[in-house]
Amino acid sequence: MGVTHGTSGKNKGGVTKSETIKTKLVANITILLVIFMIATAILLIWLNNEKNNKIISEVEEVKKQASVDTSIWDTKSVTIVKDTSRGYEINVPIPRGYVMSNVTGETDVKTGLVIYEGEEAVTDSNKDEAQKTRNQWVWIPVNPSEMYGTDENGKKWGKLYRFYSSRVSNNNWSEENGIMRINSLTGYRESDIVRDYDTDNYLVSYINEYEAGHELLKDIEMQFENIVKSVEKYGGFYIGRYEISRSSNDSNATAQSKKNVVALTADDNSSNASQNGNTWYGLYAYGKKYINPTKADSVVSSMIWGSQYDAMLRWMQSGENKVDVTGNIGNERNTSETITGGTETDVIRNIYDI
Repeated sequence: MGVTHGTSGKNKGGVTKSETIKTKLVANITILLVIFMIATAILLIWLNNEKNNKIISEVEEVKKQASVDTSIWDTKSVTIVKDTSRGYEINVPIPRGYVMSNVTGETDVKTGLVIYEGEEAVTDSNKDEAQKTRNQWVWIPVNPSEMYGTDENGKKWGKLYRFYSSRVSNNNWSEENGIMRINSLTGYRESDIVRDYDTDNYLVSYINEYEAGHELLKDIEMQFENIVKSVEKYGGFYIGRYEISRSSNDSNATAQSKKNVVALTADDNSSNASQNGNTWYGLYAYGKKYINPTKADSVVSSMIWGSQYDAMLRWMQSGENKVDVTGNIGNERNTSETITGGTETDVIRNIYDI
């Protein structure tokens, strides 16, 4: 399984078979728009590197996104929207087949800019229906150098963090002169596999897409490379507004991010558990199944990475309306069935089910 670390209440990729997972859609942009899933679980690992502590600030974390070169954006795939709500301009790519929300509180980056699948405008008058029937995503601005680094062999690694109320510290990595180093190859890291679990026999038993561990590793490394290219190009990614759910209960079901439906989990006892043994592998495979019915070629789906999840937390913990992401927020549940968007207090910057 893909290796990563976890913050309190969240996992972003690799878990053991005995751990509970809950999932949620998100979105990134490559040459096309890429839609991702969050796998969330309670995983804690702490490497407190005081030398690399960073104070989170809006200038450091968000304003750098304003310098993205929009001249290289694929305007056949995205429309450029300029957000000036912060006092400076941030360019946001709206993918074809989606509309930016016109709902109060959903129109600017600092409070969580929302897009809806489809072409019909979404306003205060029709938002309640749209939130239940149309997939929704929230834009996360990212400084790429805070999300990944490159080691001496040219391999790209995700940057994972440990969060405090006023700062973050590096988690299992260091960087000097532009060269990133993973401090422990037995600790949490990405992109990589867990060789104790990702054996050839295990992969054949739980996910028929791979016959050997090196095939899974090659796939996740390629996906991570595509994500990095996307974030560098567009200056951010989209995350699903709600926890992931299924569009139906048959074999043709697709992944979705809609309100007021039963969230998909990997709990062994869940009637909505993913295929392939209700494991991380099943969720990883299911994470690729989001399809825009009108613009099927404009998006690709996959599970989110820990470095993206931490980028989201850094964004939430920055700016004038910053939130302490180290506290307990919303519905910390361990039940097998959860209704997406069902806890109104479980929301930060228009992202529910965190």
